[in-house]
Amino acid sequence: MGIDGLWPILEPVRQTVTLQEYSVQKGFLANINGSRVLHVGIDASTIMAGYTYNSNAHAHIHATADGPLVQMWRLLNQLSRATVDATFVYDGENRPEKKRGRTVIHVEPLYQKKCKQLVEAFGYRNHAAPGEAEAELCEMNQRGVIEAIVTIDSDVFPGGATHVMRINSKKSTDTQLVVDIFDAARIQETLGLSHAGLILIAGLAGNDLHDGLDGCGIETSRQLAQAGFAEGLIQDYQLSKHSSSRFHDRMDRLRLDIANELRTKKKRTEGNRNEKLARHILGQSELIPISVLRHFIEPVSSWSEGNQQPDISRWLPQLHDMDAILTFCKEHMGWKDDYVLKRWHSELYAGVIIRMLSSKYLGYEQATGKITVLILGKHGARQTQIIGPNPPNLANAGPARRLTFSVAGIINAPLEHKDTVMVTVPTPLITDMVNRFVHGRNPKVKASRVNTLKVKASKVRGSKAKASKANAAKARASKKAIRRPQLKKRKNQITEIMDFTEDEDSPRVVPVKDSGEVIELTDSEEDV
Repeated sequence: MGIDGLWPILEPVRQTVTLQEYSVQKGFLANINGSRVLHVGIDASTIMAGYTYNSNAHAHIHATADGPLVQMWRLLNQLSRATVDATFVYDGENRPEKKRGRTVIHVEPLYQKKCKQLVEAFGYRNHAAPGEAEAELCEMNQRGVIEAIVTIDSDVFPGGATHVMRINSKKSTDTQLVVDIFDAARIQETLGLSHAGLILIAGLAGNDLHDGLDGCGIETSRQLAQAGFAEGLIQDYQLSKHSSSRFHDRMDRLRLDIANELRTKKKRTEGNRNEKLARHILGQSELIPISVLRHFIEPVSSWSEGNQQPDISRWLPQLHDMDAILTFCKEHMGWKDDYVLKRWHSELYAGVIIRMLSSKYLGYEQATGKITVLILGKHGARQTQIIGPNPPNLANAGPARRLTFSVAGIINAPLEHKDTVMVTVPTPLITDMVNRFVHGRNPKVKASRVNTLKVKASKVRGSKAKASKANAAKARASKKAIRRPQLKKRKNQITEIMDFTEDEDSPRVVPVKDSGEVIELTDSEEDV
């Protein structure tokens, strides 16, 4: 999908890595966004369309489509083993009526509705674009809402995407997602193709919405873009808002310049002269329709004038909803208890534990190996336990360390299951945890983080809430080794945790919701 032949042109800048490796480096360790994960946007509409095609289910669009559900299950488990937070973006009501000459079906397929349920059960989110999902993702990428776009549609490049991931199905396994990464800066630096150059290629060679110029293929379009004929194209479009006549004059000049280049080959270093194509271009009333330019430069998105922007302040990394996953496996995938547990041990639990270890709301007790993570927006916490030496021996651990974890605190359902599972964990996740809670050292993670989550308040009764003498003694004993989050009172209620950053004199206030029986951690002021 997208621009035929563009992916091979971009091949010289492709980087192939596992998503786990990339997300640990760019998300967990770099921690640019402060959430210790890599935020990715997934082009759900095109990926799910590929699932139905591969499952031969596209002819039965409202069938149960177990094939797409199983493939979505696999993708979600692969994502879970990486330190990512995913937003699945879907085409909206204002999507184009036709793509590649085919009428777009506006009725949501049954399999897509079910896939959305599974996405949310895995702790990710669904988001409907007002128009095309690709345009929404490009806008999100440019605004920094997401760090990368996962798609198979090359239209995102002229759409202004800065970082694109294409799933490498041949190299991916059931447990590891391998992606080909394309960076816009490297595309321009290495290939000489700017954003405007990619728009010119889309307009001349054709894309999902426009057939392009007859006889002007992808190679000729690339040569013209690299020769500099796209310079000023975006500015010319912006000019159309103020002076239609000047815009048409500029576009007409571009049409004549390209026709002349095809005749003379003065600027290009590749290709041949093409008198036939030059005459064809001179016979056209316009080189590229303004609607095509608008589609790539100023597409319909949630940030367009008159549209409702999403509240991205609530787009926070969440843990898996184990009860919802269990219900889904039984009701929609037809799995029995014994088969559910078999699949969970081989596929699900590893991602659940890795996401817990990447959480900024994590606590660790060296004496017991117990790991506790608060669940945002809900009561309680999730627990697991490292079985074996604590802290784990990280000498010569390599990029990953295989550890045994307890699963008793992960699932509440009354199922007969094994108590432990072995998980290959990226070493930086364990190293960071040990540095924070055992050695009392600041991690390399740049942004603010909670040093401990052992906030004990079984009852909160106004100003009478007091810590026990034992807890106070422990706090004093550990004060020199590590700065603990402090409870702050407001109007006789415990309402905040002071979360100290690496600069210990500059605490960050993390709102806490007083629910009576528990203290609930939230990242939103509205809940306080």
